[in-house]
Amino acid sequence: MKKEPRNFKLTINRSLKHIEGQIIDMNTGASMVYVSSKKIKDKITKIKMAELVGKKVAQIAMEKNITKCFFDRKKQKYHGRIKALIETMRKNGVKI
Repeated sequence: MKKEPRNFKLTINRSLKHIEGQIIDMNTGASMVYVSSKKIKDKITKIKMAELVGKKVAQIAMEKNITKCFFDRKKQKYHGRIKALIETMRKNGVKI
């Protein structure tokens, strides 16, 4: 019996004020990592907030041995806060 490879999906939800990053295991449908900017109380720009969320998602993912995932873009464009979050995750060791 062949073991299925583990596929992980990165989803990003963004509102006018906040951004959330989540990594989902596609085999089980379980959320493996979830980080939101709602707990960040500092007065920083939205891009810096996205970078902090990306760094935290990458740290938790590396702790759980998730080194590779794909980005579920939905209808979001790859620029601004979305790009900042993903680029920070790449810098911290997660392949997207």
